[in-house]
Amino acid sequence: MKRVPQIRAILLDIDGTLYHQQSLRGLMAVELSTAPFVLGSIHRALRVWQILKYFREGREALRAMEDPSAPLARLQYSLVAERVCVAPGEVEMVVREWMYSRPLKYLKICRRRAMKE
Repeated sequence: MKRVPQIRAILLDIDGTLYHQQSLRGLMAVELSTAPFVLGSIHRALRVWQILKYFREGREALRAMEDPSAPLARLQYSLVAERVCVAPGEVEMVVREWMYSRPLKYLKICRRRAMKE
């Protein structure tokens, strides 16, 4: 019989409890300011900036929504897509890259000192 490894810990993070959120946001702001160069066009950078802005605003609006007509996970992308006139898949791709993937490289330098142990 295969032995199941014993769970030693479960770690949950609510934005900013394990790392300095302001530092991470500052680093991401600098990175976002380079988007026209990274993406090769000001037009594409503007679209990324719009998507991220409306996504954050939309997440706040969804919290206040009493009885959504669709699952919230789908609405958070489709509402932004309508506003920016892009496909929901593009919104999801931009959010995944700029909000979930790119910030990971900064977590080590932004983590709270007590988290190292």
